[in-house]
Amino acid sequence: MNQIYFQERKEKEAKKQYQPEIYLVDNFTQDECWFLIDFFKRNRDLCTVGSSFDYQAITRHTILDTKVRKLINRMTFENIGFLNGLLEKPMYPEMSILAEWPIGGQQHPHVDTYSTYEIENADAEIQGHLEKGEASFVVKDNPNREWTSITYLNTNYNGGQTWFPEFAESYFDDSFKHTPKQGQSVIFRGVSTLHGVSPVRRNSRYTIAQWYTGKKENILTDLQTDDLSINQHDL
Repeated sequence: MNQIYFQERKEKEAKKQYQPEIYLVDNFTQDECWFLIDFFKRNRDLCTVGSSFDYQAITRHTILDTKVRKLINRMTFENIGFLNGLLEKPMYPEMSILAEWPIGGQQHPHVDTYSTYEIENADAEIQGHLEKGEASFVVKDNPNREWTSITYLNTNYNGGQTWFPEFAESYFDDSFKHTPKQGQSVIFRGVSTLHGVSPVRRNSRYTIAQWYTGKKENILTDLQTDDLSINQHDL
């Protein structure tokens, strides 16, 4: 009886050993993180991405503050430099957002196949995936965005873990959970690595999410605007 129990326990623990391919890059000091959080709190009216139920975010092209842009640009260059060395091919920033995840905010496991703008301007193929509820799990051979980074600006909250299930049906408890470090980016191949965010508790969670592409035509513009109705592809 005990032998069977311990064998089952051993097999269950073995299943928890899934390790996604993730990389860590330090980007910001604590003071820089709190500065970016303060900027967000003072400029919530700039949010155009997300909702009050999961997260709200400011896109980089609507940020006019020079110091904030310099910090985000520096982070971008550091992460791009890391990816270029890792992959031995050029990668480019595709989209960047400064986000607040309020208490209760969460995100179910998904892959980053389609960008916000692709979803908003869905062609027949994407629309078909949306109608079948499978857009969050489609893996394309030639995606517009490929790698993802999540940069943590604070850690004084509970929950809010970036978690990586091995399969779409995997349970949270059986999945790899990343422990955040303030000012650090976790980088992974978002187009093929399932990831989600567990419910945030106690305090809001602040992050910078950025996506990277190998396609020059999709590079994130460095232009900026105070017109929130204009997306980055129209500049």
